This record gives sequence, structure tokens and C-alpha cells, in this order.
Amino acid sequence: MIAIIDYGVGNLFSAEKAFAALGADVRVTSDESTIRQADKIVLPGVGAFGDCMKNLKESGLIPVLKESVAAGKPLLGICVGLQVLFDGSEESPGAKGLGLIHGMVRKIQAPGLKVPHMGWNSIKVREPREKTDLFRGLS
Repeated sequence: MIAIIDYGVGNLFSAEKAFAALGADVRVTSDESTIRQADKIVLPGVGAFGDCMKNLKESGLIPVLKESVAAGKPLLGICVGLQVLFDGSEESPGAKGLGLIHGMVRKIQAPGLKVPHMGWNSIKVREPREKTDLFRGLS
């Protein structure tokens, strides 16, 4: 079972539907026991880093998330849910992240480009595809 963490921030419906479309047993939850029973955890997030961390603290779910990761349970952060896994972010100076990944989230320096950018883009793989697990088997 995959637990999608509901802490008042994030596009829960879209995340739930995406996993369900893949045939996953998925539950949107803010219940600690459900999170402990889950095989995997998804932490969505929308908005500003500081606001997400504030909601996460108020939810009381930080200890169970850290406990689950320490036990080896996979945790996928989506959007700002990925960013809050770090120690902090330039976006919200002084707001501490979960510290599960050491480092700071920094603004992308991309002169002449719109940041943040949302949409579909092409990528160029520098290594042969067969040497890159992420792209193996894709055209």
C-alpha cells in the first residue's frame, strides 16, 4: 500500500489518481498508523517551502515520516514535497526542512529563461542510454 500524506498542502487528487491508474493500492491519509502500515510513502507539496513545512509541523507527522525513512521505507517527494526533504531553502530563509537529504534548495540561475518553468521539454542524454538506468529501454 502507498500512503499519500495529507497535511493540507498538495494536489492529493492528482497524485492518488496517477497511482491508482497504475494499479497501486493507494490511500490519502494523515493517520500515523496508516503511514506505518504503508509499504511506500508519497509526500506531495504545492506552494512555498516555508508554508509546506509549517503545515507539516502542525500535522504532527514529521516524527512518523522520519521514523519510516530510518526504517528503510521508500519516500517520494513531489514538487515542494521533494524540496522539504532537504535542510532548507533559499525561498524561505530560516524555515528548516526535514533534513532527510543534506543540502539547501537553491534558485536555479537561468538567465533569459522563465523560472519556475512548467511544461514539457526535450532532453539530451549525454551517456549512451544503455549505461543510464533512468532511460534504459526508452527511445
